[in-house]
Amino acid sequence: MILRIPRRKSTPERWQAALARARNEGVEVRQLVGSGGWIATSGTDRQLAYELAVTGGVVHGCACPAALHEDPVCKHRAAYWVSLGVVDPEQIDTVSPLAA
Repeated sequence: MILRIPRRKSTPERWQAALARARNEGVEVRQLVGSGGWIATSGTDRQLAYELAVTGGVVHGCACPAALHEDPVCKHRAAYWVSLGVVDPEQIDTVSPLAA
């Protein structure tokens, strides 16, 4: 028997918590000059950065452990939205394809 952990939900409260973690941990988002790709620094290990999957200005994935476990909300994606000026968690749910 295979046990599946239910996919975590995207809620304004979870995005608000992710935004707070990103700010508290100093997560920074940068665009790479050569490829145009996006990365977000780790909040716990300054030597690491996670690649963000961004298409058409919408972040739809992250290489962090939370995202790899199919969590639609992570502090790195939250930091990306803040870098674009989206700070209202209600707004994130309307623009993020993973916020379902």
